[in-house]
Amino acid sequence: MLLPLPAAVAQTASLQNHLALETLRHGYGASTQVSFLFRAVFLTYLLRDRVKDCCGIETFRNAEAALYRCTRRAADDGVWLLPEADIHDLMLILAVHDRQLASVPTHAHDAARATVLRYATGNEPSPIPQADANIPAPGG
Repeated sequence: MLLPLPAAVAQTASLQNHLALETLRHGYGASTQVSFLFRAVFLTYLLRDRVKDCCGIETFRNAEAALYRCTRRAADDGVWLLPEADIHDLMLILAVHDRQLASVPTHAHDAARATVLRYATGNEPSPIPQADANIPAPGG
C-alpha cells in the first residue's frame, strides 16, 4: 500500500484523462469525458500536498467551473465542447495529476477516490472550496 499505483494503471488513467481533454477540446466528447476530467481535477486537488509545485486554488476553481460550463452548454445545445479559454487550467492539473499517478502511494489514491465517489453520488459538496457560491452543485 505504500507503493504507487502499478505503472500500467497510472499510464491508463493518464491516457484516459488526456484523451478526454482533447476529445472535448475538439467538440467530440460526451458526459463520460467530462466525468473523467472532474475525477482528475478532484483527485489532483485532494492529493495536492503529495507532490511539489502543485497548482494554486484558483486553477482548481477555474477548471471545475469550466467543466460545469461545458455540461451546461451540452444541456443547452447538445455539444460537448471545452473552448480554448478553458483548456489551460485543465492542462496544468493533468500534468500534476500525471506526477501524482506515478508517485503517490496507492492507499492515498484509494482514500481520495472514496471522497470523489461520495461527491459524485451527491453525499458531499465539492472537495474544492469555492470563493464564489454561484458555482452549482452537480445537477443544479
